[in-house]
Amino acid sequence: MKIHKFLLGSFLISVAITVLLVAILAFFTKILALNNTLICAVNQVIKVIALFVGLRLFLKRKGILYGIIYGAAYSLVTGLIFMAIAKTAPSFVSFLLDGFYCLIVGGILGAIIVNLKNAR
Repeated sequence: MKIHKFLLGSFLISVAITVLLVAILAFFTKILALNNTLICAVNQVIKVIALFVGLRLFLKRKGILYGIIYGAAYSLVTGLIFMAIAKTAPSFVSFLLDGFYCLIVGGILGAIIVNLKNAR
């Protein structure tokens, strides 16, 4: 039971980081009139940062497997949150590509984080 609470806490931190950084990005987008290409790139960096922080707090072993699961869950939850905020749904292909991106990034970060922790 303890691990589930810890996982939920680290997951909520990842989601909170995402929402906060996206709100900051939206603020700067309004002021600076940033182009869509830059916004998309910054959104991907935000996902990597949020996944890294959450996985760093949670992972102890099985980095790739847990990283993939974490990334998939993160993509689903943040996708649903932003769909609710925007009151529109992205295309199915866009949603799948985002999920695949988070899956891959989660697995890579999971492997890196576990190996960094084991190197100490």
